[in-house]
Amino acid sequence: MAADDREIHEERVRIICQLPLNNLDQERAILDVFEYLKESKKAGWIHSQFYPPVFWGAWWSEEHHAWVRDKVVVCTVDYMLDDASPSEASPSMKIREIRDEIRGIYKRRTGEPEAFWMVAHMVTRHDSQSL
Repeated sequence: MAADDREIHEERVRIICQLPLNNLDQERAILDVFEYLKESKKAGWIHSQFYPPVFWGAWWSEEHHAWVRDKVVVCTVDYMLDDASPSEASPSMKIREIRDEIRGIYKRRTGEPEAFWMVAHMVTRHDSQSL
């Protein structure tokens, strides 16, 4: 490694969401989720294409006693944790906060909270960058 190269290690929470996209209100909700992530300035994300959606999901509805099929946008969010900040929430609290915000966005846009799948795990980002 050259003298001016530095190795970067960052602890992050990786959250993978499967966001419903069955109508215009849900599309607007997803765009609002991306705006929420931009405001944090601590997250980066990738997502699958909106149209035509390349992912579909199915889940059992106890209310309707039937399978529900959804068009889905898959979104992977890497949220940077700040160990130096005492005000930074624990990873579990941050995950809950993001989940609750996404649920609230869908409720505001669609009138009801949407069921969505979300998993999270800790990751360490390794990157070398010339300074």
